[in-house]
Order: sequence, then C-alpha cells, then structure tokens
Amino acid sequence: MARLNANLSFFMLASDYDPAHYNWPEKELAALGDCKAIAEVIKKRLEDNGVKVKEMYAIEHKGEKKADSKSKEYHNSTDATKPHYHIVARLEPSHGATLEEIAEYIGVPPEVIEKPRPGRYSYPNSLSYLTHIKYENKIQYAPEDVVTLAGTDYMERYNENKESWLKGRDFVTKNGGKSLDRLFREAIAKLDREEIAYNELRGIKEYRKLLKNPVYAKKLKDKGRCMADLAKQDCSALCDKIQNREITSLDEIIANKEWKLACMYQKRDIERMLRETNYVILCEKIKNGEIISLDEILANKDWKSAYEPELNRNYIQSLLLKYVRK
Repeated sequence: MARLNANLSFFMLASDYDPAHYNWPEKELAALGDCKAIAEVIKKRLEDNGVKVKEMYAIEHKGEKKADSKSKEYHNSTDATKPHYHIVARLEPSHGATLEEIAEYIGVPPEVIEKPRPGRYSYPNSLSYLTHIKYENKIQYAPEDVVTLAGTDYMERYNENKESWLKGRDFVTKNGGKSLDRLFREAIAKLDREEIAYNELRGIKEYRKLLKNPVYAKKLKDKGRCMADLAKQDCSALCDKIQNREITSLDEIIANKEWKLACMYQKRDIERMLRETNYVILCEKIKNGEIISLDEILANKDWKSAYEPELNRNYIQSLLLKYVRK
C-alpha cells in the first residue's frame, strides 16, 4: 500500500501571475509575468531545499475556456482563464519530497500542484499536455514554446512521442473529446452556477459517464446533497414569504433568480405551498364576498390551482352556494 505522504516522482504545477498566490520576497516576485523566469525561481527554490530536479519543462497558456481550468481562483470574470503557466518537473528518487513539502518549498498553495496518478496525470501525459497535442478541441501550442530547464530537451521528447500522442488524440476524440476530469469540472461548475440539478446529470449523455465512475459519482452525489440542502433552506424562506402573502404566484418565483435553486430542487413543495395558501385565501375571499362566481375563480390560474383538488373543489362549491346571493 502506498504511503499517504510519499515523496513524489514528478509533479505538474499550474498557476497564474497574481502575486497574492506566491509566498515570495519582492526580488522573486519580479519574475511574475515571465514563464521562464518563474520556472527558474521555482527550480532554485526546490534545489535550495534539497530537492534534485532531473527534468523540468514550462510553458505559458492563455485564452483557454474556464472549463479547462480546475480552479475558480485563477479565473477572470470573463469566459476565459487568466494567462497562466504549466510546469512539469521530474525529481531524483533519492532527493524528492511530498506534495505538501514541495508546495512549501516553492511558496504556492498545495492545490495548484498535481501529483502523479494513472491517466491524465501520468508523466508522459503531463508532458503531452504542455502543448495540448492530445486535445484537438483545445488551443494547440507549439512544442518550440516549451522551455527546457533541466534534462532532455523538450523537442526531443516531443519528437519521440509525437506519434503515440496523436494516437492518444484519436482516443480522446472517439470518447467525446473531453477527459472525465474535465467533464467532472464542467458538471461541478454547472451545479454551482445552478444551471442544472444533480438528478438531471443522468439524462445528459456526457455526464452519465461520470456516474459510472465510483470516484466521480461519489463526489457529484456529495455536491448534489449540498445543493439540495441549500435548496431546502431557500425553500423554507420562500414558503414563509408565500404564507405572509409577500409572494403570490409561481411566475413571480420563477422570474426571481434568488429562488432559482429552490425551484430546481423543491418545485413540488413550492407549488403545494402556493396551492394550499391560495386555497385558504380564496375561501376567505368567498366568505367576505370579494369573489362571487366560479367563473371568476377559473379565470385566475392561482385560484384555479387551489380549486382543482377534489376536496378543495367540493368545499369551495359549497362556500359559493352558502355565501353568494343569487
């Protein structure tokens, strides 16, 4: 069994140029904005702390969509990510460090560092990701733009692996053009933005793949529960407003973004509360002589929804006979 805090054999780092994301002195912060200069600072920081870098490559990416980036912290308010860079570093086994130690040595948050794992974050795939060669639907970067800071020149790596990486592109394209990791980030973002409800995921072909994967399925289910809990809280606040007659119609609720999440997860409860509240109000209006005919009730969809259940209908008809003078 692998140790939880094992030394990394390699890592990929992705970050932007915001000084707030670096625990660096002014002299080192001056490198921000220059991908190569930043990589040199990072390499020196690692080696000053006893981590020996065997291979290291860096490239700047910009103009990508938000869905291609895992961290909202590095987004602009636009649909594109901020300019950012990727670094892939391979370490000498005898002079490595844990993910947390590497983050501390470099002076960045641990979440911007990806540790090795099968699939997208294997070492060969991390090298290919620098140019996006496997991802035809992403911006393609020239291999000449990758800076080699240690080890075999990247162009040599690229030429050795180009054929297999292009075959990998065919595989990605045949499987929907998006990795499960990217699909997962898209799904989470849509849940956060209240564009879809958790129970709608299984009806979307691409996201259905995620629900077949135990790891992604659990994370999505947990997120769905969080959103549902928040929706219940919103629904409770909304029901208070309905009972106080501050809100009287479903159209009014749907038109207000504040209640969007409640409508997505609790629409039946909201409709029931509206129907029950409108029924009570309708009965009072009949008793007070403000409503005197069935036609008047059926012409108003709010009163009609309160009238439609059979028990309500029978009682309302009896009230009309009792209180409305012919």
